Amino acid sequence: MNKIVKNFYTLNANEDHSTEVYVCTGKINWVETAHYTSIQLLTPNGQKISLYSSSANQFNWLKEFRGEEITVEIVDCSWHGKTYYAGCVIAVITGDGKVYNELNFTTGK
Repeated sequence: MNKIVKNFYTLNANEDHSTEVYVCTGKINWVETAHYTSIQLLTPNGQKISLYSSSANQFNWLKEFRGEEITVEIVDCSWHGKTYYAGCVIAVITGDGKVYNELNFTTGK
């Protein structure tokens, strides 16, 4: 079931939402420093959704979309042990179809 993200951070991290797919429009915010890389999805209403990864390399496939407003399908995850969910992008929806995150997901090719 697709859902539009309204307030991702209000999801209760003690409940399982990992089977729900959320559709959201926004821009990728990629902040690289000497010690860490932070990746967020910035929505048009000003919401910031942290994108979880154990390494920024997991989202290298999103670099081509930086600076563009894009529509993504994300699932929520609490793999980081926080009290809020972070997002894991599973696909970017384009005019030509979808660009899939093939690191953790396959397209059935």
